[in-house]
Amino acid sequence: MPRNLPQILSIFLEMTDAGYCALLRADAQGTIHELYSAGPPGAFSPRLAAQALARRHPAFDHAVSSRDRTALAQGAGTVIARRIRDDTLLYAWWPPQTPPPDPRLIDLLDAAVTALLDAQNGYDGFRSAAAAAPHLPDDARYIPTPDGPFVWRSPAMREILDLVRLLAPTPDPILLTGPSGVGKTLLARIIHDLSGRTGRFVPTSAAERPGTLLHAALFGVRPGAYTGAPTEAQEGLVELAHEGTLFLDEAAEIDDAAQAALLRVLESGTYYPLGSPYPKETNARWILATARPERLRPELQYRCAAVLRIPPLQERPEDITPAFTAHARLPLDPAAVAFIESLPWPGNLRQVAATARLASRIAQQQNRDRILRRDVEAALRLSHPGDRTP
Repeated sequence: MPRNLPQILSIFLEMTDAGYCALLRADAQGTIHELYSAGPPGAFSPRLAAQALARRHPAFDHAVSSRDRTALAQGAGTVIARRIRDDTLLYAWWPPQTPPPDPRLIDLLDAAVTALLDAQNGYDGFRSAAAAAPHLPDDARYIPTPDGPFVWRSPAMREILDLVRLLAPTPDPILLTGPSGVGKTLLARIIHDLSGRTGRFVPTSAAERPGTLLHAALFGVRPGAYTGAPTEAQEGLVELAHEGTLFLDEAAEIDDAAQAALLRVLESGTYYPLGSPYPKETNARWILATARPERLRPELQYRCAAVLRIPPLQERPEDITPAFTAHARLPLDPAAVAFIESLPWPGNLRQVAATARLASRIAQQQNRDRILRRDVEAALRLSHPGDRTP
């Protein structure tokens, strides 16, 4: 949840004499839940909300032509409900005899809330495929990130994203596991975007810097710490991630000394720059990732609030077509869909994305308006010479 949302809702409440203002969400069963509210406790009435929406669901009544739906519920006051996401509603209520505000104020509130949600890829970022990309299957879900789209429709990924939504606002460390290419970096970015943290998302990989160099990169280094150390103090990535998130990929590749230092910072929020006898504090949120969790110290795994395993595509074949289509520039021919779903994709999402982009270019060079099976086969031959399949 963006940190400014509570203030914005409270200001709107004061400006318009509203009795209650909130963001609401409807689940797949049609139950309406309160995400955040401003107003007296107990002001939210699911019954009144349902009346205001004429009990239509899903997505808060897509069939309603007007953007606002206003209801006078038997003298209970005035309700204005505006859909700002597929499953998220901006909802306000005014007591009896209190006139509703100028519609332009509703527009301003709508614009402010929408801008905040867009700034972190939507409140939960779980957009419908139709709203995100026209070629995606209708039942797919889509989260845009600066590192690329995260797309899924499998029950396994739905469970993981539900946990992500629950864990993201907490400051606790999280461990992401799963084979290479399944989307651990994208998921870490999503967790940060949903966390409401105001600092930066700082990614790094333990495999890029061995031993002392990794310690120095993470925690900083002081002059004379080792032969060839910088002549001036340098801050580490932990400092850059202040008020934000530090994502450490390939965490199992770090040595025992670095794992001990990492455990210290996870437990106490303190660390020692290399060559310094004085501890420093950090409030960075840590997300660790590895394809080999068995190589991590058990204490590190126990310290993480959750261990989320992202399954390979072979365990969730329903996600192959959405992942391919999200990176393709053209729609897929049905025969191409059947073909890509028959392949094992050992490189997972990374390999699917690269193949989709190359198959798109091949089809475009042939002036086709869709990707055929032979375009996918040609892309695979180029990326995997001598092998028809990944």
